[in-house]
Amino acid sequence: MAPLDILGHRGARGEAPENTLSSFLRASNQGVHGIELDVRMDLDGVLYAFHDKTLTRTTLQKGKFHLKGSAFIAQLDARYALKQWPQQAPIPTLESVLLTCPNHLHYQLEIKGFMPMVYLDTLVQRLQTLISKLSISQRVVVTSEDINVLRLLKRTAPTLKRGYVCQYRHRLPISTSLKLGCHWLIANHAIVNQRLMRKARHHNLKVSCWTVNNLDIAERLAQLKVDSLITDYPTAMLAHFQQRTQPLV
Repeated sequence: MAPLDILGHRGARGEAPENTLSSFLRASNQGVHGIELDVRMDLDGVLYAFHDKTLTRTTLQKGKFHLKGSAFIAQLDARYALKQWPQQAPIPTLESVLLTCPNHLHYQLEIKGFMPMVYLDTLVQRLQTLISKLSISQRVVVTSEDINVLRLLKRTAPTLKRGYVCQYRHRLPISTSLKLGCHWLIANHAIVNQRLMRKARHHNLKVSCWTVNNLDIAERLAQLKVDSLITDYPTAMLAHFQQRTQPLV
């Protein structure tokens, strides 16, 4: 058992097409504690697991995701960011992900912000409804880099756990998380050091680090006692920590 939780980044982004059921099941089959995935909403108000604002990188199609309807999105193949994947990989609705994956998994659901407030209001409302419908609030942290999203969550969905996604130290990761009433700091691994961890622990703030694909970096973060690592390669990361904890014969 790993000494800290391992989360699959967009499922298992380095092993299967990101943010697809193939990727989520790949990660869960390896034994991850949870999954980090991205949430966007289409023109019809349906929530999906999808990262980019535009379709090109993963589907080779043109256009912005939020301007496409569900019938169009259902026809897309999202395998093209990972070369030579043999099967088609549809873009899954968020509900299908949560219903298909094993029911022990925890989730970091990252709302891709920096969008008009009317869009964000609707997305947050529909996400809150879905989480309530599936009774999974204890297994979910809703995260975002967009401070407006986190303010909206705090005001309209105060019972949901929140996490601030922070890449740079100048964005004041600890104080910003506290101002927004966050339970988690979702930090770029490069900004995490002993001082940050000491402050986080003082304020009962949990720390999850992304994107950790290097085993030396993983070991450094484990020594700092972060709460979880988000990785593109859950197979290798889990194997490393399982081997690390096995007793010598």
